[in-house]
Amino acid sequence: MILPLPLAQCHEIVESLGLNYPLYSDPQWRVFEAYGTGHILYAPKQAWVGVDSGGTVRYVWRQGADQAVQPVPLALEALDEFQAVRS
Repeated sequence: MILPLPLAQCHEIVESLGLNYPLYSDPQWRVFEAYGTGHILYAPKQAWVGVDSGGTVRYVWRQGADQAVQPVPLALEALDEFQAVRS
């Protein structure tokens, strides 16, 4: 997960919530801008990006640009679509 927060704050969140996965820091919003996700009232829009082991982006889902609420894909459905693109 990538958050538009300083690295120290991401570490604090991981520790305070006891997360077993890292949070990545992007306080300049570069990743959000690169994938066209942007924000709503300074909260990042949701987006999923599937990256293969070689670093190639294989799947992108992002909240609608028209501000319409879209259902967030279920993890297994997103994985199925990711696998289909790889085939």
